[in-house]
Amino acid sequence: MNKIIIVGHPNSGYERVESMLQHFGMSAALPALHEKLTAVEIDHTLCKAHGFFPVARNQSDLRGPVKQIDIAPVWHGLVMDLVRGNLDQPLWGWADPAAIHLLDFWANAIPDLMFVLVYNHPTNVLPELFSSDASNWDDDELVGKSTGSWRRYNEALLRFYHRNMDRCLLIHSECAANGDKSRLDEVKGLLGLSSDDLSTTSAVGQLTGDFNQSHEPSKSSESPDDALMSLEQTGAPEIAQQMPGDLLARQTSFSPNVISANPLMNLLADAMAKQSPADIELYEELQAVATLPGQGTSYFSKVDILKAWRGLGDLLRDKHQLMVQAKQLNSQLESLEKYREVTEHREEQAIKDYQLLMTQLFETQEHLEANLAEKQKYQSLAGNLEKSERIANTHLKQIRRQLNQVITRHRLRHPEGAAKRLQEDLPYVIGATMIRHARSVWKLLFLPITLWFVARRHREKSRQLALPPIAAYDDYEEAKEKIECHLSFKLGEAWLKHIHKPWNFILMPFALLGAYMGYRRNRKANVKLRGTD
Repeated sequence: MNKIIIVGHPNSGYERVESMLQHFGMSAALPALHEKLTAVEIDHTLCKAHGFFPVARNQSDLRGPVKQIDIAPVWHGLVMDLVRGNLDQPLWGWADPAAIHLLDFWANAIPDLMFVLVYNHPTNVLPELFSSDASNWDDDELVGKSTGSWRRYNEALLRFYHRNMDRCLLIHSECAANGDKSRLDEVKGLLGLSSDDLSTTSAVGQLTGDFNQSHEPSKSSESPDDALMSLEQTGAPEIAQQMPGDLLARQTSFSPNVISANPLMNLLADAMAKQSPADIELYEELQAVATLPGQGTSYFSKVDILKAWRGLGDLLRDKHQLMVQAKQLNSQLESLEKYREVTEHREEQAIKDYQLLMTQLFETQEHLEANLAEKQKYQSLAGNLEKSERIANTHLKQIRRQLNQVITRHRLRHPEGAAKRLQEDLPYVIGATMIRHARSVWKLLFLPITLWFVARRHREKSRQLALPPIAAYDDYEEAKEKIECHLSFKLGEAWLKHIHKPWNFILMPFALLGAYMGYRRNRKANVKLRGTD
């Protein structure tokens, strides 16, 4: 069986049994595959759907015998969905006190489900009942209902155990609380866990640590240091220094863990439980048939009377200490009253100082108003100066604009840059294109077509730019002398001279060759002239 459900009264300590099984390798049940409901949510849904409300901690909701809910087969789909959601887990389970109404349902729905039924002594109900609310101390009816709820719940557990002993473990909760290695080994064997699972020694240490930690007394929400700090923040440092250091150090904590560990409370709870023979008889019957019973017939049978007497003495000492603290608090209240009077006197003095400061403020304001009037005069003068500056800037911009126009007209009449203009002219562009294409035989074959496209683009560009004539440039003569010596210009000029007549195409190669030879002669002549210089 790899599926476990843990059922026990809310005050039975079933959580410790669940923790013990988880230390032994049991994983928490995952939600259902499709509906995404946990096992506990499925229990509560079924209870509410059939008009049952699960018993809660410190409440007496079981007013009659516990009845098993007759669940229709339509709900079994939820169980199958839950099982499918946990198929990958080798050992899984959950704990829920509300499952007391659904024991038969789960037994029929999951045939291999193991039931771990948890019980404890009826005296455990009373300390936890009183610890939840101070008003429960004098509610005799609530005490009777709570013990009756414990009896009816465990009667239902016992009936189910007798009917399904082959798949049930009836365990006293102290087996998990005490951390006894031999008893934990026994639980491990009953569950059929192998030795490869978590070691019992490790589980004993973890369970004992968890149990001790859960029974540590809870601390008060405000410490003595916080009280001192609050006094200092309110402006009474001298009173805070006069407070004794251990004034609030000892505080009476009525948390559930402290009450359940009080020997006097345990003794009284044990005595009260003995007043109900039916509860004691049921507990002894559970002990007789339990798979793992408790160590004694009574959970509190070994209560030390001396410890209970000492507990009563502690309560009396706490009462005396509270009376002493009350006197000290009254003394501090008187000191605070004196401090209040001092504070009121300081407040009156502060009001007088405030009035004096207001008078000085009014005088300062008058001086500021006088200075403001002077400032307005200077601002008026500054405004006039700014206006004059804007007018001067406007005239200056107009003068600059006119000067730029004159410079532009002068440049248009006497432009410069004839050398660049000649390099962009058609003869030079044609010659440069011929030089680039002469390096490749393939490009040389398509040279006439290329030159035709170059000439066409040059004519279109010239029409768009509408530039002045080249002869109008100031540096035309100087640029012409330099550009006419370039091979590109000579070749382009020879080409354009012979392209207009078809019969000149025969003379075209000779003209180009002559232009090239002339370029070579001029270049050699220039080299000789430089050498003689």
